[in-house]
Amino acid sequence: MPNKLKLNKKNTYYFIGIGGSGMSAQAKILISSGYKVAGSELVHSPNTDELETLGVHINYEITQNNIQDNQVIIYSNAVSIDQIELQKAKELDLAIYNRAEFISLLETAKGFSIAISGAHGKTSTTSLVAFLLEEAGLDPTCLIGGILPKWGSNARVGKSEYFVYEACEAFGNLANYNPTHIIVTNIDKDHLEYFDNDYNKFKEYWIEYINRIASNESNFVLLNYDDLEIKSVISRLSLNVHFFSLEKTNHDEERIIAHATNIQTTENGTGFFLEFFLLKKAISVSLPLFGKHNVANATAALTMCSQFVEPEKLIPTLQRFQNSKRRFELAGIFNGAKIYNDYGHLPVEVACAISAGEQSIATIDE
Repeated sequence: MPNKLKLNKKNTYYFIGIGGSGMSAQAKILISSGYKVAGSELVHSPNTDELETLGVHINYEITQNNIQDNQVIIYSNAVSIDQIELQKAKELDLAIYNRAEFISLLETAKGFSIAISGAHGKTSTTSLVAFLLEEAGLDPTCLIGGILPKWGSNARVGKSEYFVYEACEAFGNLANYNPTHIIVTNIDKDHLEYFDNDYNKFKEYWIEYINRIASNESNFVLLNYDDLEIKSVISRLSLNVHFFSLEKTNHDEERIIAHATNIQTTENGTGFFLEFFLLKKAISVSLPLFGKHNVANATAALTMCSQFVEPEKLIPTLQRFQNSKRRFELAGIFNGAKIYNDYGHLPVEVACAISAGEQSIATIDE
């Protein structure tokens, strides 16, 4: 990794693969903060269209001439190491960062950085954390892997010490992140191609990440106790790790600090009762989302946000939450049938979408 970068408004931050969800979000943060941004992409997309309306010059013809001496290069992990712009940047000895390295640089400028990871649920959970902290007045800067309807964007620039981001485990990126607070929703099988299709290597990678962050006693690490793979490695995890659960209480595992119970489908989503054992508090939650998986996501988000805000103050705003685009998003109603758009593509995610759909059947609005 290059030497630590100090952002400089004399430089242009050039994103190779700027149209990607994570890349475009980082670009928007820099733009909103007054930095010069440019980049390249192979095709036009809604993300590139939005960036161009913000004044970003995007090259759709990839040549070495796109790279200039005053640029700092940020590249997508999807970009080949032989990509000609990247090769030119190396020839010019420019500062070069991959997407994860640049996120790590952004987070070091903040007092509290909250990273959400996991094969499933990270976008929804990140969206919930970002929304709750914003509604609580904490003014966070946020990077999300989806478009949050409230912002009409996948990024938000705040002026506070809070930085919320989605930390994808692909490409070995977790090794680059240094958050003060983390949520791990699960360590299910995904992106194994980066680990020689060896799930044991993948689990070792997660254990190393969790324990590295937990090694700082002032950090806050929150994991899903109900995930069978997380449960299988608990004996190897730091004692400075906390859990949330829908199935167990702190009588089963003393490090469980939050427990959701009495889960019921309502007309507009899901209701449940949430106990915070460390805080010695319990609250009734009305969540405008369907599915048990979203109860887990909300439990994780509320538990994390309760580190900064009294939990009972978070609940009134939750009813206004709209999840990111393509996360069981209602596209319309046709002949009395609700049509949903959902990003889920792994077996567990498809099963969750089907379950949420079954729960929503009785709520069709005429």
